[in-house]
Amino acid sequence: MFKQFDRLLLRVDSLPAAAKYWRDVHGAIIVREDRHAITLTLEDGGEVVLHSDASLPAQQFFLLVDDVRAMHELRAELMLDFRSPPTKGSRGYFATVRDPFGIVLNIADRSLEQAPSDGATGESPGALFDEPIETKHKPDRERLAALYVQLGRTADDLPYTTHFESLYESYVVNFPDPKPDHAAVWRHLLTTRKAGRLPKLGAARSEPPEVEESDRDLLRRLLGEQIGKRDRLPYSPMFDDLVTKFNAGRRRAYSPHQVWRLAATMAK
Repeated sequence: MFKQFDRLLLRVDSLPAAAKYWRDVHGAIIVREDRHAITLTLEDGGEVVLHSDASLPAQQFFLLVDDVRAMHELRAELMLDFRSPPTKGSRGYFATVRDPFGIVLNIADRSLEQAPSDGATGESPGALFDEPIETKHKPDRERLAALYVQLGRTADDLPYTTHFESLYESYVVNFPDPKPDHAAVWRHLLTTRKAGRLPKLGAARSEPPEVEESDRDLLRRLLGEQIGKRDRLPYSPMFDDLVTKFNAGRRRAYSPHQVWRLAATMAK
């Protein structure tokens, strides 16, 4: 069921030697490099990110599959625990699964890319972020607003924090299975705010990290044309990908919340 990897992150002892091996032996093309990381693309479009940062995973990969929804239907037979139900994006469906050995994997298909609708926008298949998706669970705005006030934290403060986890666990408990995932609850929060049902809590308490201008430039490049669409970022495989790329080669990685706060501030 697994076809190929979309991206492979590898920690190596010698960046020049490893990059030369992937380039000369496997025909990979170097597309980006700095002191602590080198990114290459393979013939099938997959990426290999070589790095020498002890704070990053020694190995991490993202897998491409034929049909995420079919795998979900066969999850018992495949012995895969879906941490979230298949979610629709602009290119296809994606999900996070855990195999029988406890390994958590990100899987994705490109089913929508293979069969575009008549109303296709012509958006590049390499766009960083998926379009917002609808959830079959209708927001419980009254309960969500009450939990939001109880936390006393603005929406910008919440992604990838214990505060959001607390809100999430309290919010989904009354929903039927399969319960909304983190991305769905984040969308519920945004639509509730857009409807004017969230009270004003003032400025965010958390501050974006202080970074060099070169880091801001890097994040701008990673965001591309999506820089103004910050609400699409949290709890998506695309944002996980962005965090991995932004942290590649760093001695001390920024947390997903710090990257979110920086991206959110830049997008305003």
